[in-house]
Amino acid sequence: MLPITHPLASAENMERATRIFQKLVRFAHDLLTFEQRVIFKAEGYFSPICLEVMESSEGYRCIQLHHCWTDRDGDPISDPRIVIAIYPDWEMAEALMYSDMFTFDEAYPVKGGPVDAKLHLTMNNFLERWLDSLLNDEIIHRVAPA
Repeated sequence: MLPITHPLASAENMERATRIFQKLVRFAHDLLTFEQRVIFKAEGYFSPICLEVMESSEGYRCIQLHHCWTDRDGDPISDPRIVIAIYPDWEMAEALMYSDMFTFDEAYPVKGGPVDAKLHLTMNNFLERWLDSLLNDEIIHRVAPA
């Protein structure tokens, strides 16, 4: 992808990506080092909140943030779920994918292709509001790594 077409190339999106990174680090201090999964319980939420590592390499980490609960049959359900790319060297993060019971959206619908700018903005705004809620309005308790 050409740098000019990447959403983080604009100053406004870079600022948002930096804020998201900072909020993620406040939420999980070991964001860049935890191995697999961390579970949090928050007062006011029906289900635990999970952070899971999907991919980790030099200068890049991909995680998912989701409510983790089970249905009547005991099958795990993640709803909502947001996949986040983290760029530690730049101290930035961006939403890549969002899903819930009714929706599945990807900011980069074609691998290596252009971003869906409107969807990217919507998902990052949602992620930032969710992190604000978790950090400001709720009492969060880290349960344990799983």
